[in-house]
Amino acid sequence: MTQTRPNIVIVCRNAVDGLTPFNNDYYIRAYSDLLLAVKRCGANVYFSSREHYMGDGLFDKAYTMDAIVPFSQFTLTTDIRADLAYDKGDFSDIHDVTTLNPIFVHTITSNKSETYAHFGAYQPVSRLCQDEQEMVAALGEVPGDMIVIKPLTGNGGHGVLIVKREDIDLTDSTFVAEYPVLVQEFLDTACGIPGMVEGIHDLRIKTGNGEVWGGTLRTPREGELRANVAQGGTERHLFPEEIPEDAVAIAMAIDQHFTDYPRYYSIDLARTERGWKLIELNSKPGLSPVDMSKQATDITERLAQYLVRLATDQLAQR
Repeated sequence: MTQTRPNIVIVCRNAVDGLTPFNNDYYIRAYSDLLLAVKRCGANVYFSSREHYMGDGLFDKAYTMDAIVPFSQFTLTTDIRADLAYDKGDFSDIHDVTTLNPIFVHTITSNKSETYAHFGAYQPVSRLCQDEQEMVAALGEVPGDMIVIKPLTGNGGHGVLIVKREDIDLTDSTFVAEYPVLVQEFLDTACGIPGMVEGIHDLRIKTGNGEVWGGTLRTPREGELRANVAQGGTERHLFPEEIPEDAVAIAMAIDQHFTDYPRYYSIDLARTERGWKLIELNSKPGLSPVDMSKQATDITERLAQYLVRLATDQLAQR
């Protein structure tokens, strides 16, 4: 029988056999919304994980549903051959199935050292440190009384230190948990964004296929400098037209580097007295449940349509 609908597999980080595919109910709901949106756009879509990947696009187990239900009530399906894998887990090094994001995009947008190597002109002064000796040298080159120390991968602000220079104690073996790290100049964003926010913030721009699909304006909880929601920050969802034009211009200049590849990722910016600066890129920006806002609904629908278009093209090439 000729296959008429493409197959899309959302590859989750967590194991899916009897467990949750995501870390919390918020994301289970958000990606269940995406799954249903993809189905409405004309594709078959499933949750699976790397442990069920057999190669050549084949997943021996995958799960799907037709209405919002607990994951325990999803339907198990076997031997699904994906036309497209949407990577929400550790799948970026797989080369025998078309993946969003492909390895070229994923590497640059997920590794902070790679981001700086390609887009350092937009970022605060940064130095890659492989050991304590390089950390000492970096501290002599990175300006400011406050210093940011980041692991090269990860998101949500986890593992990020923002410290006064005078409080850095490299004789304490626990100060830096593990090398390599990126040492960065601290960005003072207290000037805010006129007409949008007063004080400390960051602005996430979500972009897919060369277009701005939306964004979030994030502000930290009291006493915190990191604006990540995972660190207690709050966020406001934005339509594309609500994002300042000069921030969009930087995002689109960065995106020109990826024009030969399918992509969906986010660009985190912050406004300083010296203008907009790039904080980092994120290869796997999270979705919000569609009932959170009209903007969340819009991004989910845009992503669903894009996934189906990519998968349909792959199916036609079989």
